[in-house]
Amino acid sequence: MPRAYRWTPEGLAARQASARETVRRCKPWLKSTGPRTKEGKAVTRQNAIKWGHRIEQPEIVTDPDVALGQLTMALWLFEESPSERRAAVAYTWCQRLVDLGAGDVLNGFPASIVAEMGTS
Repeated sequence: MPRAYRWTPEGLAARQASARETVRRCKPWLKSTGPRTKEGKAVTRQNAIKWGHRIEQPEIVTDPDVALGQLTMALWLFEESPSERRAAVAYTWCQRLVDLGAGDVLNGFPASIVAEMGTS
């Protein structure tokens, strides 16, 4: 349910100033608990795979099922809103599947999409 009131420009400015001051005083960036070692950073890079988000380095994927899932998501995004970037991402996953020896699964994808990406 929406709020029954709205901020006035002065009230909003005062609230934002207060929030900025709180951040400056508390310095949350000093309490960051992100990974600090090479090993920790390597582990957190895998979170993108675990949760199915975009992966910047497809070459780190060694499981064809994960690569297939990423390709499926990339194709869905490409169909929803075609762009050169999305086509390139999908093409990269097609190539990764071929590199992993699982390129035969591409036969199950719509030929028009695979051909449009230049993988056929």
